[in-house]
Amino acid sequence: MKTTQGIPTWAKGVIAVAVTGGAVFIGYQIYKVLKKALDKGKDDTPKETVSAAASDYENELRKGEKLSFPQSAYAASAEAIVKHLNGCETLGSELSAIGEVIKVVKKPIDWYYLTKVFGEKDVADCGTWGFVKTRYSLQGLLKEQLDTFALITPTPPTKLGGYVVPSGYYSDSVEILQKYLKGIGITL
Repeated sequence: MKTTQGIPTWAKGVIAVAVTGGAVFIGYQIYKVLKKALDKGKDDTPKETVSAAASDYENELRKGEKLSFPQSAYAASAEAIVKHLNGCETLGSELSAIGEVIKVVKKPIDWYYLTKVFGEKDVADCGTWGFVKTRYSLQGLLKEQLDTFALITPTPPTKLGGYVVPSGYYSDSVEILQKYLKGIGITL
């Protein structure tokens, strides 16, 4: 037995529109709840981080420090880092992002400038097909997304941006970057 038997055609259209509209409304409400849940614990200070980096960069310039590379290299690295960590990252993409940082950061002024140029970027969260994005500073993004276990063996040596990664177990790949940055006087 058909449930729409005896209902005029125009009424069937109204019912279809109402059901579709209701489904869209419910889907949007679910999206809002998921976005709010996913945003908990995310980088909530990107503006302050970028502002502090810009100030540190200016201080380094006043001391006579110079960037190691042309300014365009830092902008290219910032975009590449976002590309590598956008959506669901893997150890390979995380190591590529670390390599981008290492490639241009040779001293503190480089780090401050990269952070300044990176600014605030919206990065897609894993599993959301690009619908849910979180705004990050460079430090916030790296701390949040470089979270895959890494086993680095001595042979062949793993090189990232010219840096030979010390062999060992890294519970989070961010430890590789932290070790490199610490060696040049930067705390992530």
